[in-house]
Amino acid sequence: VPDNFKQYVRQQQRWKKSWVRETFIACLFMWKKNPVAALSFYSYMFLAFSAPVVFFRAILYHPLFVTHDWPFAYLFGLGIMLVLHGIYYRNHVKDSPWFLPAITFWFYTVMLMWQLPWAFVTMRDSRWGTR
Repeated sequence: VPDNFKQYVRQQQRWKKSWVRETFIACLFMWKKNPVAALSFYSYMFLAFSAPVVFFRAILYHPLFVTHDWPFAYLFGLGIMLVLHGIYYRNHVKDSPWFLPAITFWFYTVMLMWQLPWAFVTMRDSRWGTR
């Protein structure tokens, strides 16, 4: 378990890099599997790689260059997702505060999501950030 925030971020970056590598390896044979499993796999892969693009477009590009307005619709949708995560967690894990998963979801969406494109770009770098 990481002892501090810097180690945690490095661990997550290492895991993202492994995920990217293993995902592309799985792409080579997943299409041969059950069509439902293959469709699910490729859909998840597409959504994972498109999430940073959607976030960037909704939070920065569209408000700054198209509408010149705050991204209320996207932020409202993100808020709904935070609340739904909290409600789900509260209903299934009753001993813990419900807001912790909501904070974790926000942290991943705003902070850790950007590690995936970076992992893709730095795949050839052999330094994996181990301790």
